[in-house]
Amino acid sequence: MPIGLFFGRIANFINGELFGRVTDVPWAVVFPDGGPLPRHPSQLYEALCEGLLLFLVLLIAERSGLRRHPGVLSGLFLAGYAVARMSGDSTSISSKTWTATSRRLSVSRAPQIRWLSAM
Repeated sequence: MPIGLFFGRIANFINGELFGRVTDVPWAVVFPDGGPLPRHPSQLYEALCEGLLLFLVLLIAERSGLRRHPGVLSGLFLAGYAVARMSGDSTSISSKTWTATSRRLSVSRAPQIRWLSAM
């Protein structure tokens, strides 16, 4: 699953979708539909967090024997994805308030994570 998220975010970057806020960091990108000012490549940040980092966390958990405990890997994925979404959205345009849709959805995963870890 994290690898699919990684490639999805890379596709967002290539297509110039879901770019971040205006910035002056050296790695900022001018997107065709984002106006003349450079913006955060938030798609790449999310690709790293939601894709590669989450994949590594799940791989380490899998190799340490957590697969024998039902729901642990799923719970780790949901928790890791929620944290990655909340941290990655700090540079996106929709993150002007804490109540951005993706943040509300990430926080709403808490009962699912609790339920899976109790199994």
